[in-house]
Amino acid sequence: MRQQWAYLQKYKYDFNRVLGDVAWTGLETDSTWPGYQELAASMVDASYDEYGIRTQITITGGSKRDHLRTTDMWVEIIKGREHKFLYAEPVNERNIKEQDLIVKMGRKLLATGLLVAPGYGDDYGGVMKELLAKGAGNAASVHLSRTASDFDWRFVRQGWDVKDYKWPTSLGEGKGPLSSVSSCSDPLRLAMSRAVGILCGGGSFILHNGAGIYGVPKEGSTGFRPANLWETPGIDAIMTAVRDIDSILPEGVEDWTRSNDAWATPPHPLRNHEFWEGKEGRGLNKNYAASSPDGRTFLTAPSGVLKEGKVTARNACRVAVYNPLTPKAPVEIRDLGAGEVLTMVGDPEANAAYLINGIRL
Repeated sequence: MRQQWAYLQKYKYDFNRVLGDVAWTGLETDSTWPGYQELAASMVDASYDEYGIRTQITITGGSKRDHLRTTDMWVEIIKGREHKFLYAEPVNERNIKEQDLIVKMGRKLLATGLLVAPGYGDDYGGVMKELLAKGAGNAASVHLSRTASDFDWRFVRQGWDVKDYKWPTSLGEGKGPLSSVSSCSDPLRLAMSRAVGILCGGGSFILHNGAGIYGVPKEGSTGFRPANLWETPGIDAIMTAVRDIDSILPEGVEDWTRSNDAWATPPHPLRNHEFWEGKEGRGLNKNYAASSPDGRTFLTAPSGVLKEGKVTARNACRVAVYNPLTPKAPVEIRDLGAGEVLTMVGDPEANAAYLINGIRL
């Protein structure tokens, strides 16, 4: 694990997600093992004390063991180590069916003072909200769609689905390199997935990857998964792109007012001329925006620029246009008058996207 943490530290990643108890054949983590609690506590300590990496604990990823007992063990581990955790989660996705049990687990974890996401992250329109209403948590962990349509831009735009959440929200188990169901190893799309998710209200982002699922060499549903993160094909470019967009994202943007220029309100600062879906047409796949409380500054995320993209300024503004893969310097800075058009270079297979910081003049 120390080698994995050192690799995360190299790219300034903040936390890792841990499943506390799973019953995967040959890959079990059993909370009834002798010394389990001491070993888990030492893992949390080493991760934070030696590498500055916090733990996000999910109590169970699926087993028939006593989940309340496992929760109690983790409550004891958390005590005095609260600063070493990002948040806690009773269950991964739908691996516990009894809502009352999840509520009991969640309330035990809430007593530690941590943020708690109740689980059912892949059912963010239904059961997860019911669990939050019942007091099972005070945060949300959302596992967005991993579909591959629209030149593989559909999963990027799914961040919009968290725009109205009233809870602190983590974007967890989305599409990534060698993730299950569908995989993406393109640094541009993964960087934009994080950027769009944060713009739409996400407070944290998990880079879901095959090596992090099993930790041993194993064939997965989307390809062979290596044991170590650094052995994943193309991972250095992915890690860099996903993390380095921080320099483009304005502070507090996750709490700003979101706009979708397919809708009339709230008004979008840079309205798109043409959208496309499937693999036909030209223009942008999506173009979400966030505007500061005073309406003076904004961020837009024109994604999947097919052939050529054009947006029109609603008001006079100064914009800095960034390629997410080269975030240290904008590709263009210019002033736009109200009604003036900004044109973006696209690609025949939509392998282009931008982040645009703007300020009204």
